[in-house]
Amino acid sequence: DAPLATAIGAYAFYNCSNLTSSVDLPEALTIGSYAFAHCSKLTGVTAPKVASVEGLAFYNGKALTSVDLAVARTIGQGVFWNCTGLQTLKFGYPNTMSWAGDGFSGLPTGNIDLYLGAAEFSSVISDTKWKGYTFKSISSYP
Repeated sequence: DAPLATAIGAYAFYNCSNLTSSVDLPEALTIGSYAFAHCSKLTGVTAPKVASVEGLAFYNGKALTSVDLAVARTIGQGVFWNCTGLQTLKFGYPNTMSWAGDGFSGLPTGNIDLYLGAAEFSSVISDTKWKGYTFKSISSYP
């Protein structure tokens, strides 16, 4: 955990095998490019204040099962690319999010439960598709 960090820089934990569980980033506002890429044992990230996640931040995080980015507004290219173990994603503002390219490249179709902020949920969803990807389920949270 990094309770006081306000930014996670590019390549900060790149290929870090010492991250063996979930990471809590309660004060972080940004996550840089490749910040957690190739972290083969990282299972979860909770970042309730992160507004921006740069490209390939979680690239190839195959053990990653859960990511909570409740206030993220900007998602870079291929952020979740090849995160094949991902099961749960949480975003707060789907209508006003900016996506650079395909954030879901390399993910198995239909395996992820997506949670979106309730205020914007109904205007975004069509069945289980969002941003061109088919999710296992899409639900709102308060």
